[in-house]
Amino acid sequence: ISILYPLTSKHFSRIGGDEFTLIIPNLSDKKFSTTVAERVISLFKDPFQVAGREMFISTSIGVALYPDNGKDVETLLKNADTAMYSAKGQGKNTFQYYSSSMNIQALERINLENKLRYAIKNEEFLLYYQPQYDINTRQLVGVEALIRWKNLEMGLVPPGDFIPLAEETGMIIPIGEWVMRSACRQGKIWHDRGFGNLHICVNFSMRQFFDIHIVDKIKSIIETTQCNPHRLEIEITESAMMHDTDRAIHILNELQEMGMKISLDDFGTGYSSLTYLKKFPIDTLKIDQSFVRNADLKGYDGVIISAITEMCNQLRIKVVAEGVETEEILNFLKKRNCHVAQGFFFSRPLPVEEFEKLL
Repeated sequence: ISILYPLTSKHFSRIGGDEFTLIIPNLSDKKFSTTVAERVISLFKDPFQVAGREMFISTSIGVALYPDNGKDVETLLKNADTAMYSAKGQGKNTFQYYSSSMNIQALERINLENKLRYAIKNEEFLLYYQPQYDINTRQLVGVEALIRWKNLEMGLVPPGDFIPLAEETGMIIPIGEWVMRSACRQGKIWHDRGFGNLHICVNFSMRQFFDIHIVDKIKSIIETTQCNPHRLEIEITESAMMHDTDRAIHILNELQEMGMKISLDDFGTGYSSLTYLKKFPIDTLKIDQSFVRNADLKGYDGVIISAITEMCNQLRIKVVAEGVETEEILNFLKKRNCHVAQGFFFSRPLPVEEFEKLL
């Protein structure tokens, strides 16, 4: 960062954890602070080499201006922090200027955080299951476990409304453990009822996946639930794997040695490097629904889907298409030797009671 601005200790400091402050004195033009923010973010677009490892670091920046957003240090820091969390909520790798409306958002965030902590303590979560079908036989072959939060005040809360907050605060660790344990427990129930061939797919967030104790925790859950690890598939996104490729490979190898399958989720939306595809021990690749849902099969979407399926067939990697909603898309995927499909054409995610009617 010192490359961008002639900093002194008075201008740049670490205030805790992964948070830093940058002071630009005598700012005469707001555009200059925009330029600095954009250039700082640009510095983190490429991976860093750390001890021989590639690491991707995301950046979120909040900007508060004197005197419009505060006339003392405490107020400016508080408002810059509020703007920074707003930037994180926009998907990271961006910046936001403080505005008074963000105070309302900050209060809502604190309220949601408190409710989420209560939900973890009292296990207010439940799993929904989206069926996965063999494209050729149209037989049920697997299921993806998807978390939902049932709150007395807010009703059924979709994951997109609370998972980013859980990831940011670290609450994703106990939530992810609950999902894994519940899915394994349900898998054992289905196995005992004669449905042992059903694969259960469980999503892992980046923070959960890189938890230093993740492998031991998974081993413990499998042992206590007596779930068959050969029927478990761990799903992790491209972007999560890119966070620390060497460590990701190590963890994935350990999980495979336990018998689990590894699925690369949301393929095509992240880095999509064929080099990484070769390096990672991948059993399954999921084509992101952005390419499948409402796909232009005669245009770019069709070309991309065809290329991915052909490549995976050559590499002997199973291909799963998400977001299948029409017979036309299903037939297109079948002709290109895609193996498995899930989406509203077959079924929306279902609570366990409804899903079991399909068994």
